[in-house]
Amino acid sequence: MKQIYSFEIYSPPLLNESKIREELTRRQTHRQIITWLIVGALHCFYLLIAAAFIYPLNGAHALAIIAYVCVAVCGGSVFMIIFTNKGWGKNV
Repeated sequence: MKQIYSFEIYSPPLLNESKIREELTRRQTHRQIITWLIVGALHCFYLLIAAAFIYPLNGAHALAIIAYVCVAVCGGSVFMIIFTNKGWGKNV
């Protein structure tokens, strides 16, 4: 059987405990970011549902909730654009 990797030509990079711990913390941070993104999206979704139920009773409050959701989504989008363009999220 022919080997597909030549271990005599190339030596793999050294792997130590600090690199493994750094990768572990990076993955945990990514999981936390994804969790908070899901929580924020569900929060906005539930507020829109609440606004739909409140609208027949009090239209002004429903419109205020919808305006809040619009501002929150726009603000989150601005932060996302800033973080991706500045490269602040690349090392996380």
